[in-house]
Amino acid sequence: MHKYLIFGIHVGDRENNSGKVQSVLTEFGCNIKTRLGIHETDSCMPNAVILVQFKPDDVVADEFQRRLEGIPTVQVKKMVFD
Repeated sequence: MHKYLIFGIHVGDRENNSGKVQSVLTEFGCNIKTRLGIHETDSCMPNAVILVQFKPDDVVADEFQRRLEGIPTVQVKKMVFD
């Protein structure tokens, strides 16, 4: 059975942390199947939300999550669908 692994990433203080988040996303780029940025269109908000569908590799996914959570003001939620 196929497993779906989705991360919800909330980036606070986007101005100072988006580059750090992008660096992690780039490093794990071969494991990312889909990436979707959600943002407000009527104003430039200081926060952002990114949804990432990750390849179902628990060891690499755990490291991805740990690296993102090491960035100040970044919150990560993990969803797994079997």
